[in-house]
Amino acid sequence: MHRRMCELVGQLAALDARCKNEPTINKRLISTINDKYKLPDVCFEWEGFGKIAVEFQMSNTFETEISDRSKFYEREGIPLLWILGVDFPTKSLPQNFRDVILRHRGNMFLLNRAAVEASFKQKTLILACALQN
Repeated sequence: MHRRMCELVGQLAALDARCKNEPTINKRLISTINDKYKLPDVCFEWEGFGKIAVEFQMSNTFETEISDRSKFYEREGIPLLWILGVDFPTKSLPQNFRDVILRHRGNMFLLNRAAVEASFKQKTLILACALQN
Protein backbone atom coordinates (compact mmCIF):
# COMPACT_ATOMS: atom_id res chain seq x y z
CA MET A 1 0.00 0.00 0.00
CA HIS A 2 2.84 2.39 0.87
CA ARG A 3 4.52 1.86 -2.49
CA ARG A 4 1.25 2.38 -4.37
CA MET A 5 0.57 5.62 -2.51
CA CYS A 6 4.09 6.89 -3.27
CA GLU A 7 3.60 6.04 -6.94
CA LEU A 8 0.29 7.92 -6.88
CA VAL A 9 1.94 11.01 -5.35
CA GLY A 10 4.57 10.90 -8.12
CA GLN A 11 1.93 10.41 -10.81
CA LEU A 12 -0.12 13.36 -9.56
CA ALA A 13 2.92 15.64 -9.28
CA ALA A 14 3.95 14.71 -12.84
CA LEU A 15 0.58 15.92 -14.19
CA ASP A 16 1.69 19.52 -13.58
CA ALA A 17 3.96 21.28 -16.10
CA ARG A 18 5.85 22.80 -13.14
CA CYS A 19 7.15 19.32 -12.30
CA LYS A 20 10.48 19.39 -14.12
CA ASN A 21 11.44 15.71 -13.97
CA GLU A 22 9.98 12.24 -13.61
CA PRO A 23 9.36 11.83 -9.86
CA THR A 24 11.54 9.16 -8.26
CA ILE A 25 10.39 6.65 -5.68
CA ASN A 26 12.72 5.51 -2.90
CA LYS A 27 15.83 6.56 -4.82
CA ARG A 28 19.04 7.45 -3.03
CA LEU A 29 19.52 11.18 -2.50
CA ILE A 30 23.14 11.83 -1.56
CA SER A 31 24.04 14.79 0.62
CA THR A 32 25.92 17.68 -0.93
CA ILE A 33 27.61 18.26 2.45
CA ASN A 34 28.86 14.80 3.47
CA ASP A 35 28.61 11.16 2.43
CA LYS A 36 25.21 10.57 4.05
CA TYR A 37 22.06 9.92 2.08
CA LYS A 38 18.32 9.46 2.44
CA LEU A 39 15.79 7.51 0.44
CA PRO A 40 12.86 9.90 0.09
CA ASP A 41 9.58 8.16 -0.62
CA VAL A 42 9.04 10.55 -3.53
CA CYS A 43 11.35 13.24 -4.88
CA PHE A 44 10.85 15.63 -7.78
CA GLU A 45 11.95 19.03 -9.08
CA TRP A 46 9.34 21.78 -8.99
CA GLU A 47 9.68 25.01 -10.91
CA GLY A 48 10.45 27.83 -8.48
CA PHE A 49 11.24 25.45 -5.59
CA GLY A 50 13.89 23.05 -6.82
CA LYS A 51 13.86 19.57 -5.32
CA ILE A 52 10.99 18.57 -3.07
CA ALA A 53 11.03 15.45 -0.92
CA VAL A 54 7.83 13.73 0.15
CA GLU A 55 7.56 11.21 2.96
CA PHE A 56 4.34 9.21 3.03
CA GLN A 57 3.93 8.13 6.66
CA MET A 58 1.72 5.11 7.29
CA SER A 59 3.41 3.29 10.15
CA ASN A 60 4.87 4.06 13.54
CA THR A 61 8.31 5.67 13.41
CA PHE A 62 10.45 6.94 16.26
CA GLU A 63 10.75 10.71 16.70
CA THR A 64 14.51 10.36 16.24
CA GLU A 65 13.96 9.07 12.69
CA ILE A 66 11.46 11.83 11.90
CA SER A 67 13.89 14.40 13.25
CA ASP A 68 16.85 12.88 11.37
CA ARG A 69 14.97 12.98 8.06
CA SER A 70 13.76 16.52 8.65
CA LYS A 71 17.24 17.79 9.56
CA PHE A 72 18.84 16.08 6.55
CA TYR A 73 16.50 17.76 4.07
CA GLU A 74 16.73 21.09 5.88
CA ARG A 75 20.56 21.02 5.66
CA GLU A 76 20.27 20.22 1.95
CA GLY A 77 17.82 23.08 1.37
CA ILE A 78 15.14 20.66 0.18
CA PRO A 79 11.55 21.24 1.34
CA LEU A 80 10.11 18.15 3.01
CA LEU A 81 6.41 17.40 2.86
CA TRP A 82 4.99 14.74 5.16
CA ILE A 83 1.74 13.13 3.99
CA LEU A 84 -0.03 11.03 6.61
CA GLY A 85 -1.70 7.81 5.61
CA VAL A 86 -4.72 8.04 7.89
CA ASP A 87 -8.44 8.42 7.47
CA PHE A 88 -9.85 11.70 8.67
CA PRO A 89 -11.48 12.53 10.95
CA THR A 90 -9.78 10.34 13.48
CA LYS A 91 -10.21 10.18 17.23
CA SER A 92 -6.59 9.50 18.07
CA LEU A 93 -3.26 9.49 16.30
CA PRO A 94 -0.04 7.68 17.12
CA GLN A 95 2.62 9.87 18.71
CA ASN A 96 4.80 9.89 15.59
CA PHE A 97 1.89 11.27 13.52
CA ARG A 98 1.42 14.03 16.10
CA ASP A 99 5.17 14.76 15.85
CA VAL A 100 4.87 15.14 12.07
CA ILE A 101 1.86 17.44 12.49
CA LEU A 102 3.87 19.64 14.84
CA ARG A 103 6.63 19.90 12.22
CA HIS A 104 3.97 21.20 9.80
CA ARG A 105 2.84 23.85 12.31
CA GLY A 106 -0.32 21.98 13.27
CA ASN A 107 -1.31 20.99 9.73
CA MET A 108 -2.04 17.41 8.74
CA PHE A 109 -1.65 16.71 5.02
CA LEU A 110 -3.60 13.79 3.59
CA LEU A 111 -4.06 12.22 0.19
CA ASN A 112 -7.68 11.19 0.45
CA ARG A 113 -10.19 10.37 -2.29
CA ALA A 114 -11.33 14.00 -2.67
CA ALA A 115 -7.70 15.18 -3.00
CA VAL A 116 -6.94 12.52 -5.63
CA GLU A 117 -10.03 13.44 -7.65
CA ALA A 118 -9.20 17.16 -7.44
CA SER A 119 -5.59 16.42 -8.44
CA PHE A 120 -6.64 14.62 -11.62
CA LYS A 121 -9.22 17.28 -12.43
CA GLN A 122 -6.79 20.19 -11.96
CA LYS A 123 -3.72 18.30 -13.22
CA THR A 124 -1.55 18.97 -10.19
CA LEU A 125 -0.84 17.42 -6.80
CA ILE A 126 -3.52 18.57 -4.38
CA LEU A 127 -3.61 17.46 -0.76
CA ALA A 128 -6.29 17.62 1.87
CA CYS A 129 -5.24 19.60 4.91
CA ALA A 130 -6.71 19.36 8.39
CA LEU A 131 -5.76 21.45 11.37
CA GLN A 132 -4.60 19.48 14.37
CA ASN A 133 -7.51 20.56 16.58
